[in-house]
Amino acid sequence: MAVAATLHKPCPRRTRTLPRGSVRMLSIWVLIVLFVTIPLALATPGEVAGEGGSTASPSPAARYGDLTQAERIQAIRGFIERGDLDTAQLLLANSRFDEGDLGYQAAFLQTIVLERRGELAEAEQLSRTILAERPEFDLVRMHLARILARQGNATGATYHLRLLAESSSDRTSRERFESFIDALDANRPFTVGGFISFAPSTNVNNGSSGTQVMLGGLPFTIDEGGRAQSGIGVRAGLNAGYSHALNEQFTLYTAGSAVFSDYSGKDFDTLVGDLRVGMRYRTASRMLSAEFIADRRWLSTTPSDYGMGGRIFGSQALMPKLIASGELLFIDRTYDDIPSAAAETVRASGRLSYYSSAAFSVFAGAGGEWEEVDGRPHNAFDGAFVEIGTTRQFAYGITASLQAKVGKRDYEADFPGMTEPRKDDYFELRSGFVKRDWQFHGFTPQLAISYYDQSSNVVFYDYDKLGFDITLTKEF
Repeated sequence: MAVAATLHKPCPRRTRTLPRGSVRMLSIWVLIVLFVTIPLALATPGEVAGEGGSTASPSPAARYGDLTQAERIQAIRGFIERGDLDTAQLLLANSRFDEGDLGYQAAFLQTIVLERRGELAEAEQLSRTILAERPEFDLVRMHLARILARQGNATGATYHLRLLAESSSDRTSRERFESFIDALDANRPFTVGGFISFAPSTNVNNGSSGTQVMLGGLPFTIDEGGRAQSGIGVRAGLNAGYSHALNEQFTLYTAGSAVFSDYSGKDFDTLVGDLRVGMRYRTASRMLSAEFIADRRWLSTTPSDYGMGGRIFGSQALMPKLIASGELLFIDRTYDDIPSAAAETVRASGRLSYYSSAAFSVFAGAGGEWEEVDGRPHNAFDGAFVEIGTTRQFAYGITASLQAKVGKRDYEADFPGMTEPRKDDYFELRSGFVKRDWQFHGFTPQLAISYYDQSSNVVFYDYDKLGFDITLTKEF
């Protein structure tokens, strides 16, 4: 039997399809999940934390790590300029800068962060440390002046601003620094300072190096008091001043001081007091002052002499870094016990100074002096001198100065007991040293060494001496 098979066309199965847009979104999400989960599955724990791996979008810290040291300095500067001091401090604390002077640049940025946070003492100390090693960094010096001014140390701020003004390479910069100085002066009309100095000397009395003198062809022995005597002296002094600005250019001022010197021999103890009253005219490139001077001196507590006179001083910037200055001093001196020794003295000097930077300067100068002594014409003289000097700030916070001076004095009348006038030739060499980053309770130590040699045809005045001064100064 045949079986007929009937073939039936199968009915289509009904299926549910997703819209085209849904399929696209599902595909995107699958790719995102795979992109995230596969790297996470293969990464080490440290890489997941961002310590060594990289992601498609690196973090700011990862980008900073790819920068050069110079670029990191600029990045930190940008954070400071935007006021983000916390990030700047974090990067400074965790970065290393050892290429060229970048370490000093980073330290300077640190002083800015400290100053803006109000940590002025720390900012000052770090600024002084930078200048101790790199005194030619003018930007650091200017910032230190700002810090000192904020702390109320106008004297210190003025010192650094004056160095910057004198070494300015253009008139605009000089005017800017001078305006800062004027603003500081206006805010501190009263100034008080003091010092104490320990001064050993091989010749505290300027006594003769010889033991005999020829008078009228006969030898005479110089008594002990007239010979050179060594000793250790202690000097202490106080000074005070007041200034009042009349306008932007003119200032009235007065100043006084008292200095006491105590040596091992009481006969050499002195007390000197002086008073100055004057007016000063100042612009960015010019300064002129005129003042009245009066002083009084005591020797071993006994009144000795007093003087009255005046002083005119002026300076002019001839060109950037080059300054000419001059001084004229005149004084009449009267001696209490020796009226015939009354003298009229005039001294004039000029100097040309060149400031290659705030850390280095040189000068050369010359001058003359004239003294009239009507009652003792053998003490009247004409003199002249020349001098040169330099000041330089070295690394490690050391400032050194060196000055040499050569001069002569020709006296008018014959010296008593001789048939010729007295003639003196002298040479003086002075050096000073300051450790700028050393301070003891606000006192700054200074060391000075001096040598003076005078050759004279009168043996009383033929001598030399070597002296040392260790001085502590303080502005109150």
